[in-house]
Amino acid sequence: MPGDIGCYILGIYEPFKVQDFDISMGASAGFAHGFAKVGTKRPIFFVGDSTFFHAALPGIVNMQWNDKYKSEAPIIVVLDNSYTAMTGHQPNPSSGANALGEPRQKILIEDVVRAFGIKNVEVANTFSQQDLQEKLKKLMASPELGVLISRGECRLMARRKMRAQGKDFIKFEIDNSKCTKCGLCIDKFACPAIQRSEDGKRYWIDTSLCWGCSVCSQICPAKAIKPVTKV
Repeated sequence: MPGDIGCYILGIYEPFKVQDFDISMGASAGFAHGFAKVGTKRPIFFVGDSTFFHAALPGIVNMQWNDKYKSEAPIIVVLDNSYTAMTGHQPNPSSGANALGEPRQKILIEDVVRAFGIKNVEVANTFSQQDLQEKLKKLMASPELGVLISRGECRLMARRKMRAQGKDFIKFEIDNSKCTKCGLCIDKFACPAIQRSEDGKRYWIDTSLCWGCSVCSQICPAKAIKPVTKV
């Protein structure tokens, strides 16, 4: 699973390990194409929205044009958070504004890839595990080149907008009476807001670090994570 340049490069490291390597901006498309040509396993590669527009388009066009594969065609996962988040949240063509903050029509990634002739395209909510899994399974069921666009505004920018309105995200907390101390939320999900005592008997969420994405509550097998009811 090749990766590309962006904040999602952290996916290379433990505990995620959802990318095998990262070479240079835009290279993930070419590597995935090559692997599908000569390998037997279906490649999946990750690219952010700004890198998609900046450097991945030629490789994706080539995938569609030179489409004879030894394995099934690659799956492209585009992480669309509406900003060039890694380098300071500059706008990109999917942002709806230019560098001066002037409104511009968004260029939708799904429209671009469909214009290339790619038909196997799905858009999923970044913050919904069920939606992501269902859409990915649907793409995997077809041997054709597939594109999964995981769309959700960068939480840093979303929070800035909310705070400007005097609002904030709904926070989450752990009910230790329900928590089984399985460690999934820390050992696999690795959210920095989730804390564990040294003896492993108590888990809690530092609400100053919680961005309210709700994913932890979706993956908790004991359903012990819930929105904060008292502030």
